[in-house]
Amino acid sequence: MIKKIILILIIFGGVSFGVWKYKENQSKFLAYHLKSIGIKIEQAEDFLVTEISDPKKGSKARTITAKKDQEEIKIKIVNNVEKDEALNYIEDKKENFESLYKLAKNPYPEAMKKQKECPEEYRPEVKKHGYGEYFLTYAGEDLGYGICKEDLVRYKAVLGYFYCENISSFIKIEYFTSKEKNHEEMNSLINSFRCE
Repeated sequence: MIKKIILILIIFGGVSFGVWKYKENQSKFLAYHLKSIGIKIEQAEDFLVTEISDPKKGSKARTITAKKDQEEIKIKIVNNVEKDEALNYIEDKKENFESLYKLAKNPYPEAMKKQKECPEEYRPEVKKHGYGEYFLTYAGEDLGYGICKEDLVRYKAVLGYFYCENISSFIKIEYFTSKEKNHEEMNSLINSFRCE
């Protein structure tokens, strides 16, 4: 009888350990965290999470950073946001982003002669998505935007602003990859985003 109890305890312990180990292993993947939030990015399921910032006290936002080879994805999630508030926030962020590529007005005429507008090939391309909009663009060494010169380009990037009504959340997605990668592949990844 004691042998049976010990055997049952060993089996139960082994199964419990296996389940725990499986969950621990799964929590390394971006897909695991996205599923717990209520979103999915099919083509980013095998990205490994490198950092998670949990919401600070009083904040509704958290950020997840994940990598795969030379690719990096940052996802900011702001929970409990009303649709109107999120859409206004998204419009404000889009305007700020687009202003990086516009010729700034300078009150000094001599400075205006030296300023150049960002060439067309470096301006962001705006794309519509069922949950919002995103930009195909370029980024510099520090993953910053507003890059308008070839020698400063280090990455191709996607910057997307989305709202998931079913979970009342604003989602910002930044995806960086080598500048040699095709923008169509990047389109494919961001278009696999959906709210569940």
